[in-house]
Amino acid sequence: TITKDGYNPCEGSTTVTAGDVREIYETLDPIPDSAMVTFKSDPNKARVLVYGGNFSAMPSGLKDEIAAYLDLTTDSIDEASAHIQSIVGAETVAPAKFVLGFVGTTPFEMELHEGEYYYRYVLDGYDKTSGKFNVTPGNDKTILETMEPIQEYVQVYFETNIDDEEGASVSVDGEVQE
Repeated sequence: TITKDGYNPCEGSTTVTAGDVREIYETLDPIPDSAMVTFKSDPNKARVLVYGGNFSAMPSGLKDEIAAYLDLTTDSIDEASAHIQSIVGAETVAPAKFVLGFVGTTPFEMELHEGEYYYRYVLDGYDKTSGKFNVTPGNDKTILETMEPIQEYVQVYFETNIDDEEGASVSVDGEVQE
């Protein structure tokens, strides 16, 4: 058995005969510490803000503060990205395996390290969509969001040239409107 930290162990067997030289070569496979995450949306071209990773190396309460901000904000994704970075602060050095801000436009994929991640999809004319996911090393995943169009209603007033108390009857698609 051959072992090394960060690599999968390798096991095998061989026969050794007295007086013979036996050379054994084995390739050790690294243990993954990340996974590929694919971000997709329907329709495409949503901008995606991601923050997360291993929060244990970050200041206490940071995750909740960022989540609270994202729940209430109406900022653009660029403003939100900058604001999240200001919440973390210049004096806080995020771990190398931590993501903090705008990362791409759907569809795209990126390698993320083990940890807990939060995301927000933003597309003009559509409601913002948020969620969270966990990354387990070696388990690739796809985050697919169906964007809901923002419904805009138009109020219509009907007017005629007849100005009496009874008014005129209006119907839309055969239904009389009150």
